[in-house]
Amino acid sequence: MNLTKLIERFRALTAYDLDPIGPFPLEDDAIVDFLNEAQNELARRAKLWTDNGRCHLTVGKAAYPLTGPTFDCRYLRIDAVRYDGEELRRAAPWELDRRFPGWRRAEPGSPKSFHVTSAEGLVLVPAPSGSAVLNGPIEVSGAYLPPILSLEEPTQELDFPTELQPHIATLAVVIAAEPQATEPSQRVRLDRMRAEALGAAARVRDAQEAERVVFLKPALGKSALAV
Repeated sequence: MNLTKLIERFRALTAYDLDPIGPFPLEDDAIVDFLNEAQNELARRAKLWTDNGRCHLTVGKAAYPLTGPTFDCRYLRIDAVRYDGEELRRAAPWELDRRFPGWRRAEPGSPKSFHVTSAEGLVLVPAPSGSAVLNGPIEVSGAYLPPILSLEEPTQELDFPTELQPHIATLAVVIAAEPQATEPSQRVRLDRMRAEALGAAARVRDAQEAERVVFLKPALGKSALAV
């Protein structure tokens, strides 16, 4: 499925399944915004992608937005950060205040710690110096978001599990319709559609977890025998 098909499905759902809720956006760019929001929500629920990436550093810059151009992809969650072959210590701002007073005004150097905030993204402590930047980008592991759907590539196939693709449009319709649904029957219908989409995401997540367990069992068995 591609973006063109998703837009067609969105329009079909709003024309038949949700009458008389409306009016709904007819412009493609407005529909794409709802589709991207729905895609991200399904990715979060299904816990689709966990991988390693890199963040390119800038001299004196401590904060790097998780969805900014400095990352290889748009990160949802940061689990670990490595710099120059060493894993950085995760430390909350309050902990840094206690252990390193004045850390916000510290001179740039080789990053030793990091924390993540919704406002700033990934924050390195201290900010990288010129020599630190020369040592190369930092390595990041965590969960990331799917590629943004764009009208510039309407026929490109989605980078998304096949079984979840139709539910992107379903959840997008729910997001678009909720502010306008005033009748109890309308709310019930939207709740049913949301449950259908999120239930599909949960099944994908559970299937992935099951595959992971099956994959690990032989390795665990070999380790036990080796001991």
